[in-house]
This record gives sequence, structure tokens and C-alpha cells, in this order.
Amino acid sequence: MWARRVDLNFLMPVAQGFRNLTGYYKDRETCVKEWGEVSTLAARDTAVLLDAHLANNQFLLGDRYAIPDMTLAIVMGFAKNVGQDFFDLPNLSRFYAVVTARAAFNSPTRANDSGHCASPACCHTNPMTRPCTPLKMNSSLR
Repeated sequence: MWARRVDLNFLMPVAQGFRNLTGYYKDRETCVKEWGEVSTLAARDTAVLLDAHLANNQFLLGDRYAIPDMTLAIVMGFAKNVGQDFFDLPNLSRFYAVVTARAAFNSPTRANDSGHCASPACCHTNPMTRPCTPLKMNSSLR
């Protein structure tokens, strides 16, 4: 239930706001400024509801850390990077700090300078796995 709430009621409006307000996709699709504005308002409404829920819960599922928590933290970071900042909401802000302090958010599995993952399961360190595909990243994204 919480996974769908975060996906449909938070991630999607944040993404629609980004797509329709920034002009980033204007060469690929019709962007509608009004839809972007409505979407960012919907994302804000959901953020307020999530903040209220987190006032009495460490994580979305109470004291149990789960996938919806990961998704919510990732979306919050993405939202801030695209001009939709929800860090003024105290419980969401606290939640984000707790979740992003976890080892998984500081994992060495992210791409290294060669573009290959640094995971222990990577083909470069574990011959029993499939070869990884080098990531072609824009240097400004590192």
C-alpha cells in the first residue's frame, strides 16, 4: 500500500511537474505548463500527508524500514534537484536524514570512474556473475 502511495501520489506528480515545467522534454513531447503546476501542487499535498504520517512513525511502515522508504527518500532528493523542495516539512526532513544516513545510501555499488559498478557482485570482482555494462555518464552527473 505505501509503495503505491509513494509511487502514484508523490513520484508521479513530482515527475510530471519536472517534465512539464522545466522544458527539458520539449524536444520530445508536448509540455503543458498548467499540468506541471497542478502536478507540483498535488506533490505538495501528498508531502504534507506524508509529513503528518511521519510525525508518529519513524518510517512509513512504523518502525519497519522498507522499500517505500527508499523510494520516498530518492524522490525527495530528485524533487529538490528539480526545484520542488519538501525539506521545509519537519518530519519529512527528519525522515530523509535518517534514511540517507543508512549504509545503503553510501554504498560502494555506485559507478566508479571507469563506469563499472564497484559492487562485490560485479563481474570484475566475482567471475560467477554476468559482465556488467559500463555506464556512460555525463561527467556533470558524477
